[in-house]
Amino acid sequence: VDQNSPQLLQDPVLTAIAKKHNRSTGQVALRYQLQRGVVVLAKSFNEKRIKENFEVPGNHRAPERGLCRKPSSCITAQNCIHPLPLLPPWGVAKTLAEEATKMAIDTGYRHIDSAYLYMNEEEIGRAIREKIASGTVKREDIFYTSKPGKELLPRDAQGNVIFDTVDIRATWEILEKCKDAGLVKSIGVSNFNRRQIEKILNKPGLKYKPVCNQVECHPYLNQSKLLEFCKSKNIVLIAYAALGSDAGKDWVTKNKPPLLEDPVIKAIAEKYMRTPAQVALRYQLQRGVVVLAKSFNEKRIKENFQVFDFQLTPEDMKKLDGLNRHIRYLEDLV
Repeated sequence: VDQNSPQLLQDPVLTAIAKKHNRSTGQVALRYQLQRGVVVLAKSFNEKRIKENFEVPGNHRAPERGLCRKPSSCITAQNCIHPLPLLPPWGVAKTLAEEATKMAIDTGYRHIDSAYLYMNEEEIGRAIREKIASGTVKREDIFYTSKPGKELLPRDAQGNVIFDTVDIRATWEILEKCKDAGLVKSIGVSNFNRRQIEKILNKPGLKYKPVCNQVECHPYLNQSKLLEFCKSKNIVLIAYAALGSDAGKDWVTKNKPPLLEDPVIKAIAEKYMRTPAQVALRYQLQRGVVVLAKSFNEKRIKENFQVFDFQLTPEDMKKLDGLNRHIRYLEDLV
């Protein structure tokens, strides 16, 4: 560090804004980056400062001297959990989903992802309401994602979806009406390729473009071209199956190599004294990808959250990029 450089946290503008909002100058600097859509690495070994650095998400402030700007209505690369049910049985999965959501919120997760198909939204909603009632979190701090799925699409007499009557652009128009009615804050897509996204973006009379595209994404399927395209359109890419997927599950394509046993990932994990899962998650965060890390295990929920206090080198990122094999664990979803 250049000893003659000015001290950032002693800057009079930072100090004045911090005083105005009853915050530390460190919190103002962190909030500035978050509102710019930048993922922040805040190094500290001091317990008080670690907690202080985390107390910035709800501290919204008006633009001032060009330092801060209005928070975006879309999601950014932030802390996420994906409470996908364990099948079967449904009853156990619902109980696990509720408890996992509570543990996740207690840990600091604020993005909860679910879907009509998962059949656990009632339990997740109950967990969120309980944490709001206890004062653990405010509703405006939770980014809850749901997906209607094919259950709401038109069907023939045999119960099969009539795909030729499903128009992406017409469906998007209905979602826009939901946003206008205040039923949702943001609207996005899942499992869309570039061509499908462009259909929406080029729709005559488009009011709102997708804020996100949720797809399978991990070192074996890094989606680099899709990520580049989404970034160019200011669409956030969200990664599911970011840790590969459990080959024992019915919905997972069989005979796929287990991602977290890859020797390159394991070697990098050993280098940083981290788990392979943490390396896989950190890889996505440094690419600007929002990560959905499914777990019902309290230890793993906390472990998956501990990815903000280390950084992979450009060389390690290049090694992980080199693992791309176009392998899909969830082929039936595409």
